[in-house]
Amino acid sequence: MPKFIKNYPLILLCLFIGIMLLPNLDSIQVTIMEARNFITAREMITDNNWLLTTMN
Repeated sequence: MPKFIKNYPLILLCLFIGIMLLPNLDSIQVTIMEARNFITAREMITDNNWLLTTMN
């Protein structure tokens, strides 16, 4: 096992993170205010307008 850890540290790290985080993805619901922030951020990226934020 230590030889496998030395040869593939990135794969093992990704596997560990996946085991820890993936089962809990649906446990926290997104609130309406968070959704508004996501929409605003998406519009900032698509419109390339970084100073004045809008929500259409």
